[in-house]
Amino acid sequence: MKIPSGRNLLKSSPGYLLLARLEKNNKPVIAIDVADAVTVKLIHLSHADYFEGIWISSLGISLRMGFEDAYTLNPRDYSQLITDIQLVSPGEFIVVDADNGGQSYKNAQYAYHHYATLGVSIAFMENKTGVKLNSLAESSAHTLENRESFAAKVAVAKDVQNKTLVGIRIEDGIVADNDPEKALSDAIATTHFFMKHAKPDFFLFHWKKETSNVPVEFAKRYFKTFKKESDLPYLACVPTTYSKNITNTQLGVAGYKLIILGNPVLRAQIKAAQDVVKSIVETDSLKNADQNVLPLKDLMEINSIL
Repeated sequence: MKIPSGRNLLKSSPGYLLLARLEKNNKPVIAIDVADAVTVKLIHLSHADYFEGIWISSLGISLRMGFEDAYTLNPRDYSQLITDIQLVSPGEFIVVDADNGGQSYKNAQYAYHHYATLGVSIAFMENKTGVKLNSLAESSAHTLENRESFAAKVAVAKDVQNKTLVGIRIEDGIVADNDPEKALSDAIATTHFFMKHAKPDFFLFHWKKETSNVPVEFAKRYFKTFKKESDLPYLACVPTTYSKNITNTQLGVAGYKLIILGNPVLRAQIKAAQDVVKSIVETDSLKNADQNVLPLKDLMEINSIL
């Protein structure tokens, strides 16, 4: 079976099973961002055929803990949520946002050993450095990490374990998003470097503008540039900003095999909480709140199903 990084993965491991799924079925795997196990259970009960993966993001974990989206997390902060998800819904592929993998290759080595122990299918490291900013921050605020240093992180992430896939989130498109052509050419150049020096299992092209033609064009150039490469790493994307202009099916046709829907459920949960709290304050009661929330009976039924 195709294992882009060339490692010998355990055949029962989460990473191997994800690759087996991609080899068996050409349809992309759709992963959705969640920050609690009950939401995963709800998705599993009603839409398991569509959402095969769960995206564990640093933003989601930070929100869950009441922190800003910053480099305040370590791999252990992901442990409880991943364990809870595995308990209530063990069938999904767990996809982790590993930020930049830590300050050095030693941090990445520990992180990926930890993720493998937790049963993570794939974890993505972004090639940025310095103080973390959410991707929506101004382009000039983001700094790319030295390629050689980042390649060392990727190398140890692969070498330290044989269960979890290693993905690189290419951030060149975030840094140069005001110039689409530069974003594309820089991303291809970076991808070319890591193909030679730290071949991962996946590349994730990161783009935060609403236009979807840039991610589609990246995939086109990627397959054209590396058409002679054997065991080409798979492509992933996070179409949070441009999903309104392209469907997941169309992204799959373009060549993306893992599509990550970041934070729509998180935002919906917070908006619903704001609305119900406002309603209670305005009416000094639950008079209107009960009309817009899930009946307690339904909530208990969801939680009673394992």
